[in-house]
Amino acid sequence: MNTIVENKSKLDELVQEGYKIIYPNSIDGLDFEVIIKEKHQFSDPTILTPIKESRNCKCFNFYEKLFKYKGFLFLIPYYFVNTSTREYSLRFDNGEASKEFNLEWIHIVSDNNEQRNYTDFYEKINYVLYNPKKDRLVFYIDDKFKTSAAKLAETKKNKKQNLESKLEEDLQSLFDWYSSSKLFYRMNDKCYWKQYKLTQSCLNCV
Repeated sequence: MNTIVENKSKLDELVQEGYKIIYPNSIDGLDFEVIIKEKHQFSDPTILTPIKESRNCKCFNFYEKLFKYKGFLFLIPYYFVNTSTREYSLRFDNGEASKEFNLEWIHIVSDNNEQRNYTDFYEKINYVLYNPKKDRLVFYIDDKFKTSAAKLAETKKNKKQNLESKLEEDLQSLFDWYSSSKLFYRMNDKCYWKQYKLTQSCLNCV
């Protein structure tokens, strides 16, 4: 009997776990905002919003800000660590009415990458999901999107990996050559010793 295995995407899995897609949504007038509050000991807290429109992203040029990526949302480079000095919240607005929810943690995920809690570069957001029972938020980002800085970093990383692989190959070749050479010299030493003993025996017979 054949068993049909259904391959579920990470997005489907999150929805089945109780996450609700809040971006994009089809409810007119309903907006949301993720808020980060960084506390300081001797000054007022810093308020950050990790979601930016293209026009507010420093990584884009004029054309990208106003035309190419207009209408999309982006996630800033940030480490969403849970500490006593940081608070995360999610606020919904509809006109003058608003409601805010505390967030236990924020994670980032994509089709090709495992779950993590940081971004090194600006990332294009495909979906934002919220689990109201667990107070958790997930940014589902686009694997195909990469800023020029991300592409440069990836090129450098690949170049370094290639150099490291080449070094490993060179060292392996060197060690293999050394082992074979050592064996060769040992064999030569044995042959020389046998020849020496044979010569000595002949001399003794004279």
